[in-house]
Amino acid sequence: MGYRPCLDFSEKYSKESGEIVKDMTKYLMVVVSGGMNQQRNQIVDAVVIARILGATLVVPILQVNVIWGDESEFSDIFYLEHFKNVLANDVRIVSSLPSTHLMTRSVEAKRTPLHASPEWIRSCYLKRNNRCCKLLVKKQRHVQIRFLTKMDKEKIEELKIQMQKWLDEAQEFIQKVSPNEIYAAIGVVVFTIFLFIIIRLFKRKSSNTIALTGLSGSGKTVLFYQLRDGSSHQGTVTSMEPNDGTFVLHSETTKKGKLRPVHLVDVPGHSRLRPKLDDFLPQAAAIVFVVDAVEFLPNCRAASEYLYDILIKANVVKKKIPLLLLCNKVDKVTAHTKDFIRKQLEKEIDKLRASRTTLSSADIANEYTLGVPGEAFGFSQCQNKVTIAEASGSTGDISQLEQFIREHVKP
Repeated sequence: MGYRPCLDFSEKYSKESGEIVKDMTKYLMVVVSGGMNQQRNQIVDAVVIARILGATLVVPILQVNVIWGDESEFSDIFYLEHFKNVLANDVRIVSSLPSTHLMTRSVEAKRTPLHASPEWIRSCYLKRNNRCCKLLVKKQRHVQIRFLTKMDKEKIEELKIQMQKWLDEAQEFIQKVSPNEIYAAIGVVVFTIFLFIIIRLFKRKSSNTIALTGLSGSGKTVLFYQLRDGSSHQGTVTSMEPNDGTFVLHSETTKKGKLRPVHLVDVPGHSRLRPKLDDFLPQAAAIVFVVDAVEFLPNCRAASEYLYDILIKANVVKKKIPLLLLCNKVDKVTAHTKDFIRKQLEKEIDKLRASRTTLSSADIANEYTLGVPGEAFGFSQCQNKVTIAEASGSTGDISQLEQFIREHVKP
């Protein structure tokens, strides 16, 4: 017999439905995450939000699972046509944005609170959706949307009465206290805050952490051991855990005087292990992105994607963490020059920037835009300083790398 709707909709609802399914001006894009149950709940929420806003729902984007690498799309898991047909009288659903909206910038919605009411959604989202025509909601856990019941309203009234009671008691207490005592208490609080700020300012130290990252096989681990003890450590395999050490650079061990140790972290380049970099970015003084100058062309696309993801991370942009693009293995005859590598990476990142801005890709955390709209991308446009250098881990020629480290971790 199949399923049947369990609700008899009012004439007002049916009339609104007719207007909503014809509206082609506002669009809601949703990125869902987590497991199957979480994704299903978030898809249901997306339908409800689209209905409340009167917006067309773009088929939800499933966030790529970092651990399992599952790149399934909505239609790979769910029956897309049935999804559209069963909701045809409630919400207009399209597979992708129309060409007229592809190049318009999405407005990203802030995190929706638990038990958000339709009034809250309209007040926070509708104005921006009307203005920019494209609203993006992403990486949210299950958003429960409901109407306030009579019980909810009674609880709110009780809370208001209790708050007023506390306010009256506070005013009564203040009236009993003499002005001198109040001024003394305020003075103690201000002095304590001032003293705390002074202590924090004097105790604050610049970071000595350098994050060493890049694709697997680029030679990061060899560089790590060259910096630590001057050995090439030949025969290393792909790292599955970060190499982490605090030491004085090997080239400086013969120098006299006290030198500040460097905290060097070699982050694995495997795609499933790259998120470990996020653990070290908050305290990073600088980042070294290692590129294999010999095998560059086959890995150009993958290196560009990883570098792009780093450059738009919130910690990197807000703190303007300097980045060194280090071309390794330049001692080899077949190695590409640093200028060639720079130009190729800029071209690939320019393509990525256009595609990810258009599709609002789901695998970007805390993203910021790169470059200047309408202009070809160049590293000089980044919020943080990006420099390029050469090295050879196998021969120990790492002077440019050491110079970069000492520029950001003062002796």
